[in-house]
Amino acid sequence: MTDGLRQITPPSAVVLDERKYPVITEDPSWSQIFSSYRTEDYKLLGAAVAIGAPWGYIIARLLGVLPNDEEVKAYGVERKGK
Repeated sequence: MTDGLRQITPPSAVVLDERKYPVITEDPSWSQIFSSYRTEDYKLLGAAVAIGAPWGYIIARLLGVLPNDEEVKAYGVERKGK
């Protein structure tokens, strides 16, 4: 009698050669990370950056993370890259 239970094979019992996806044993490269993205994902990522980046810049300016022109004039500190 089996009491309605059946034996199942856990995924770990599958032979490595029969796996559908390769097992990553070390840190993945950037090409492995981005290979799963589709074109639509890149469009969404680009739109998110285009919308979020200006807001992040404005908030960083307001919080004082980035120097503003008044600070540069007041303290005489020249910003790099200008």
